[in-house]
Amino acid sequence: MDLNPDNKLLQDIKPKSLVEYLELNGWKLSTSNNKWRVFKGANDYYGNPLEIVLPQNLSSPDARLYISNTINMLSSLKQIEPELLIHNINYYERDILRIRNIETRNASSISLSLASQQVPQLKNLISYSACSEIDPIPSHTNAKKPLAKQMVKHYQFGHTFRGSFGYTVESPISENLLSDNEMVGRTRFLPIERRVMERIVRGLSYVKQATETRNSNIIIDNYGKGLNANMCLSLLNLSPDQNSPIEFSITWSPKIAPSKDISDQESFVFNESSYIQLEYAATILDKLEPKEITIRGLVKELKTDDNPIGLDTSRAVVINITNENDTLPSKVTVLLNAEDYQAAISAHKEWLPVIITGILQRGHGNKWHINKYSSFNVTPRLL
Repeated sequence: MDLNPDNKLLQDIKPKSLVEYLELNGWKLSTSNNKWRVFKGANDYYGNPLEIVLPQNLSSPDARLYISNTINMLSSLKQIEPELLIHNINYYERDILRIRNIETRNASSISLSLASQQVPQLKNLISYSACSEIDPIPSHTNAKKPLAKQMVKHYQFGHTFRGSFGYTVESPISENLLSDNEMVGRTRFLPIERRVMERIVRGLSYVKQATETRNSNIIIDNYGKGLNANMCLSLLNLSPDQNSPIEFSITWSPKIAPSKDISDQESFVFNESSYIQLEYAATILDKLEPKEITIRGLVKELKTDDNPIGLDTSRAVVINITNENDTLPSKVTVLLNAEDYQAAISAHKEWLPVIITGILQRGHGNKWHINKYSSFNVTPRLL
């Protein structure tokens, strides 16, 4: 439904946000003078660039006509309702997860008992997603990690929206971002608040696949980058009877592009089969031991806070990974025992590859570690 210039929804648009939203979504400013700004976008059917014309003063009385035309064009191009588009424009600096209760008697409210059940589960979903960004294991005993508490404070409970009653959970994106093309080694940098949201959305995509194929192994096998047991239970407990349909959808902030595997994630409705897959996955993940991986690489740095052979000394080694595997980070840090640390020193001096097996875990600032390593070996020089 197109908006006319007198529609009250247009009063909510923040002029600065509208201009920045256009620029972040690929609209290029082609003309600017004292009165007008002209933005050019992608080509239309005939090969001509689409244009959006806005007055310099978006608060002027006649600006509403141009703003309504802009909203109607964008709404048509993106195939979303104008009300939702306006919300995306005003909050373009946030990732927005929408959770919609489909079968409710009242489109504008839900019972207090349901709200009191769902809101804590959303908090747990975020907390345990953050926990797995630090320590990607199948199940966590609690969410008392500092990063989990930080993310709960960072994420915000947003506006409800019309239709069957829904919530928004919003994550403001940090100002200090690398551009989309900048990499840290072979790993694309993403701020922690985006990584926490991506884990949730990726997990939802695995639930969708598991529902469609009736195969919960899709959830279980991908706990390292998706749902842990705790997150499965949080999603399961959003429904009071593990049967009520709930819809999830995501709007990514255009400030930074999401990872390719979830960039075009469509909305998804949990049904009875979804809850069955989640319950089974949670049960298995709760008993599952973390998987070990084996990496090969070169010792780049050696760090010790005391005598390397001392009993209480911390002996850290940074390894540049040379595995031909794009899913691995570019480097990892591992704390070695005294004997293996001496071997690492020799490998560093002679520039010999090392092979280590252990559990890969992500720490703060996109740094990766090998914990609980079971073997460390220096490869012999080939003659």
